[in-house]
Amino acid sequence: MNPIVRLAASASPGEKKYVLFAGAGVSKDAGIPTSWDLMLKTANLLYFAENQNADQKAVGIDQIKDWFLESEYAKMEYAELMNLLYPNVPDQQSFLKEYLNGHKLGESHRGIAELAKRNIIRAIITTNFDHYIEKA
Repeated sequence: MNPIVRLAASASPGEKKYVLFAGAGVSKDAGIPTSWDLMLKTANLLYFAENQNADQKAVGIDQIKDWFLESEYAKMEYAELMNLLYPNVPDQQSFLKEYLNGHKLGESHRGIAELAKRNIIRAIITTNFDHYIEKA
């Protein structure tokens, strides 16, 4: 048994006492991009939309990151950036599905599922766009 699960199980015999707050890092070990990773993918699209003559092979992620952080886009909400690139919701959803779907469950997902299975956690609150916690 995973030592974290063992510790949590011994701390709350049979009672659902814990609420799990999970961010994007929970899915990182499954290869699923974090919100910052998605932001950089979006910045990449914005950069090449503005710099159409730029050589995509010659521009590195650090250059994109620096450009983005110094641009007007860095002050915008993510939803605003998505609306610039993809004005309609189905296209926005397709963009996110491209990066969020098709991964296998990570160790974190399986650990959370084990805690839920053992009735250790009462609820899971997450900011994740992906559905891997639910799948686990």
